[in-house]
Amino acid sequence: MKLKELRETEQKVLQDRLAELREKERSIKFGLGNREVKNIREVRGVKREIAHILTVISERRHAGTEKATKE
Repeated sequence: MKLKELRETEQKVLQDRLAELREKERSIKFGLGNREVKNIREVRGVKREIAHILTVISERRHAGTEKATKE
């Protein structure tokens, strides 16, 4: 997903996707250890998407605290 799409997604969906990606990253890492995974670059893409989701969650959290302090 692109960052713009992630920003438009609901918080619950982001949390679910984050959990799914972390599980996928874990299984890929185990697969690498057992030499079952052929595409090593797949880890990079999963980590990047996790970072994007965490960025959006953090932005929302900080936006909420900024609104509270301005009021």
